[in-house]
Amino acid sequence: MKKCVIIILTFLYIIQGTAKDTREIIIRGDSAFPPYEFINDKGEPDGFNIDLTRAIMDELKLPYDLQLEDWSDILQQFEKGEIDLITGMAKFESPQNGPSKLSKAHSYINYKFVCRKDALIQHTKDLSHKNVIVQRYALPHKKLKDMGYDSHLIPVDNMMEGLNMLSEGKGDMAICLDNMAQYIIYKDGLTNLSIIDSEWPLQEYCFVGSDTQLLEQINSALLKLKKNGVYDRIHVKWLGEKPTFSIPTWLYFLLGALLLTALLLSIFVTIYKKRAQKGEILLKEENEKLNALLLENKNFLNRYQTVFNTTLVGLSYYDKKGILVSVNDEMARLFQMDNKNKLLKEQLSIYANPVLRNHGIIDEQNQIHEFHGILKYDMRKEQCPQYFARFTPFDQIFYFKMDVTPIKDQEGELTGILITAIDRTAEEKHERQMAEQEAKLNMAMNAGNVTAWIYELHTQEFMLRGNMRTEKGLNMEKYLGMLHPDDRIIQKELFDTILHGQKESAETVFRYMHEDGTYHYYDSRMISKKEEDTVTAILGTQKDITQEILNNKILNDTIEKLRFAIQTAGMAMWEYNCDTQLFTTYNEPVADYKDGAVISMSTYDCYSQKDDENLELIEKAADIVKDRKNESYNFIVKMKTKYDSDWQYCTVRGVPMEKDKNGTVIKYLGVRLNITEQINYQKFLEREKETAQQADKLKSAFLANMSHEIRTPLNAIVGFSELLQTTEDVNMRKEFINIINNNNELLLRLIGDILDLSKIESGLMELKLESFDLADAYKETFMALKQRCTNPEVEFIGHNPYKSCLVKLDKNRLVQVGTNFITNAIKHTDRGRITMGYSYIDGGIKLYVEDTGHGIPKEKQHKLFQRFAKLDDFTQGTGLGLAICKAITDAQGGKIGMESDEGKGSKFWAWFPCEAKIERYEETEEIAEDILRMGHNPTLSTSQESCTNDVQKKSILVAEDIDSNYMLVKALLKTSELTRAYTGKEAVELASSHHYDAILMDMKMPVMGGLEATREIRKFDTETPIIAVTANAFEFDREEAMRAGCNTFITKPLNKKELKEVLGD
Repeated sequence: MKKCVIIILTFLYIIQGTAKDTREIIIRGDSAFPPYEFINDKGEPDGFNIDLTRAIMDELKLPYDLQLEDWSDILQQFEKGEIDLITGMAKFESPQNGPSKLSKAHSYINYKFVCRKDALIQHTKDLSHKNVIVQRYALPHKKLKDMGYDSHLIPVDNMMEGLNMLSEGKGDMAICLDNMAQYIIYKDGLTNLSIIDSEWPLQEYCFVGSDTQLLEQINSALLKLKKNGVYDRIHVKWLGEKPTFSIPTWLYFLLGALLLTALLLSIFVTIYKKRAQKGEILLKEENEKLNALLLENKNFLNRYQTVFNTTLVGLSYYDKKGILVSVNDEMARLFQMDNKNKLLKEQLSIYANPVLRNHGIIDEQNQIHEFHGILKYDMRKEQCPQYFARFTPFDQIFYFKMDVTPIKDQEGELTGILITAIDRTAEEKHERQMAEQEAKLNMAMNAGNVTAWIYELHTQEFMLRGNMRTEKGLNMEKYLGMLHPDDRIIQKELFDTILHGQKESAETVFRYMHEDGTYHYYDSRMISKKEEDTVTAILGTQKDITQEILNNKILNDTIEKLRFAIQTAGMAMWEYNCDTQLFTTYNEPVADYKDGAVISMSTYDCYSQKDDENLELIEKAADIVKDRKNESYNFIVKMKTKYDSDWQYCTVRGVPMEKDKNGTVIKYLGVRLNITEQINYQKFLEREKETAQQADKLKSAFLANMSHEIRTPLNAIVGFSELLQTTEDVNMRKEFINIINNNNELLLRLIGDILDLSKIESGLMELKLESFDLADAYKETFMALKQRCTNPEVEFIGHNPYKSCLVKLDKNRLVQVGTNFITNAIKHTDRGRITMGYSYIDGGIKLYVEDTGHGIPKEKQHKLFQRFAKLDDFTQGTGLGLAICKAITDAQGGKIGMESDEGKGSKFWAWFPCEAKIERYEETEEIAEDILRMGHNPTLSTSQESCTNDVQKKSILVAEDIDSNYMLVKALLKTSELTRAYTGKEAVELASSHHYDAILMDMKMPVMGGLEATREIRKFDTETPIIAVTANAFEFDREEAMRAGCNTFITKPLNKKELKEVLGD
């Protein structure tokens, strides 16, 4: 039965659960990004992203810290690893070189142009020379910088500020999210702004983080929210109805109409291309007809104003004085006239046009001469004259196909001047490029081992010159047939893209059948030749690079294998130049893993931490390099780069690599291997070993302590149960039964403590809240607890401050906390007082127990509320009481604490949150206070008790601190003269001043334990038999007692027969 109890208690201890700690997830968003995320009028985070993030976190049941800050601060914190999650970022906006990872898109965003209503902006190409307002670090900012608009960008911290700036006239336009622009324009009343479609594609809008597992959880939660309708409700609340993808019937008809229109447009374009060559002739004829119509009827222009403005030819009309009076939209676009109406009012004179005057179209007598040809307009700032300053500067050179036609009446008098213009800049540039390519081709034909060729579109044959295998009449089919089968389709597609004008030039490597019957590699470069914007031929060169390809393949294979080995091993490689004192690094995090990066010695020092134990080796290595010794070196260093969150252990090895003609080392080759994982694993194994040893020690100590704590009450129960059978005295029987009941209660409380702790830590304890009067409960508890204070030198005081105090708490648990506090105070208070009381403070009940006992050393205070925590091994108890008190207060949302001065006493308190209805004492009434002075029962605490029998009795010293145990010994040894010692120290003092026939020595006593007391006695008395009496039943306890000097060993519960045999009775 005893073994079963021990096994059960041990099992309950092993299966106790431990609470898990979950770290808060740090989430940040933009404080000014409505309606997705912003600070509302209440100063709280709000918006679509905020509601969605909270719904996801609630779904995942994860703790989180969600705040909104400036966007630039968020990006910096994320790069430093201080943020776990960003609520929203465009897919192509996320950092490309960091640890960022994207969730699945939780919405789609559309960037649009926002401008003042008088602006003429319809497309990205209209942004040239415009001052554009963008949000700093956002996608438009990055995209326009890549497109070369950096000098015209106006970055702002947020678009709320940006759109207000635009409305006030700052900047020409802004690029902003559609939903955000609508929100800000409506909220701030920016009625002079309009939103224009930018034709930018929709962007995926995602969560951004560094933890792949967290993002997978978010994706899963987002899918659930979409299925259960939560996502749709949030979307409708902030962004309107969620777009659906159902296709209405009318859309099919519209699609058919569009396809038909596209077909007609295709036919029209084909016809237009065929007529393009005749355009110049037709244009001249149209000009002549137009002049005739103008002379015939001045109202002609009004009638055909629509044609004038919509024609693809730039038109401008000057009156007979040469003043500009009309200009169509195409002409305004060609010359980028910001406001043609304003220009018309400025009395712009054709006679001031320097280009027309330089080409003789306007002579010195200001006569206009008819002209049809190409004119060069140099619009660069350093060349552009004042005449063009009123236009938007191009900062380029343009070529225009221009017709200047003076219009005269029947008398030959000038009535007006008509100018038509077509942009020929691209064609002129192309012709110049073709000329340059032809010159390069001629040079290539003269070079060795190079083949030059031309493919004429009209003959559809190749002409080749060089070392490439060829034959007459080589057409495309035969040419492709001589290529390697794997290269034919690619080469054919490349030719098609150039022939169709999709590319002007290309570079490729292909395999061609050589004269030796094998395929050789050729590096080919080709360019198209155009006439009137139509490809007529393809010219190219190609060089045999077979051997170079094979060598590069071998080299690249070797390099990749080496790189893979280095990266897999977590290794960095470097070369150190002694002359320049610089490192050339490979796979080096200090150099951002850029192969071939050059860094200095000081750069390494900034990232390294030199431990004292490795400092000597590091200095020795530095001396080797400094003195250029022909030696290798090896040491361990701790490093930390921006890619590391913790210090990394690295082993560094270096060897001489290159020497000069005198044998002096000029370069060292070195590698650094990250061995953090091995070091950490070694430390982990050491910690695990220590933890296992500590756990085994704790387990052994717990089992030994439990054996002692269980046997102590069992000793009284079994011993006095046996005495009941032989005792006829009624008073003695009542006293024995009372002792048995008290020890039964002690045993049950011991088992209850273990079960309570197991329930509390496994989360199985249920709180039974009930309404009760704490004042009455306090009185009952006080009366019950004061019976336990049997020390006459200790004053037991109770403070009951209220006449009535109605609360709703778990009454039993509250009493349990007070009981445990009092029990500890009684154990550790030899004299003075113990005060028990309570009060209502800070919205809760504060229960406290204060004593004048031994006090607690500061170094032991931090572990008092841990399981099995005891001030010393001699104190009775399991060490679970305060741990249970803490668990009870935590379960009820309360607090627990203590204050203690060693040698002066301690104060333990527990606070439980609750509402209380209090009735205070009137001024005439005394506050109820129970003060009771109690000590040992005179029948139990006599320092030296003798039997009245006149027969010669044995004199026995009994060292026992527990009253019931001493009473049992006294009852079993009625015929002996007993002297009691309450502590081991007292036993040593009595043994040194008196002679005893035997000493019964309890092993666990306060102040000094039985083993130490035995050792002290054996220093001056080696004859008196000392019998070890203990509740510990393990063999090693017996061995320790024998080594300390005990003559024999008996375990509790005591047996009368065994005790008398040991004493020789």
